[in-house]
Amino acid sequence: MSHQPSWHASLSALRPTSLLERSILIHLALAYLLGQVGIAWGWQAAAPLWLGGLLILSVASWIRGGFRLAVLVSLLSGIFLAGNLTLQRVYTPDFPVHHLRQLALPQKITLEGWLFREPERGPARGRLYLEAQQISDAG
Repeated sequence: MSHQPSWHASLSALRPTSLLERSILIHLALAYLLGQVGIAWGWQAAAPLWLGGLLILSVASWIRGGFRLAVLVSLLSGIFLAGNLTLQRVYTPDFPVHHLRQLALPQKITLEGWLFREPERGPARGRLYLEAQQISDAG
């Protein structure tokens, strides 16, 4: 007599909660990466609108699905926020007031410094990696 699994046992393995519990690390990684992709698309998750939306989503999931779903949604939202804020510092770094990036362009300037890396040459332009020592007006 062979023992075959019942339909109920195989269907219970396909429940969304059991699939989610098995692949929580995948969901966490996807939320983190989506947060980083969001910065590339111009989404700044630290804005009040985003924070309010994530809070409403957490509360709605608590009302609709219970405490465990609310914790899961809050965790995924927090991971999304962490990924977003991590890459936001790379896209928009905080430069000092006297930094070269703060100059209003276009303008003619004289830039003195040291090349610290081999220049990159492209088909239409090149890129110099320069440690600036002094900036002065060319006019």
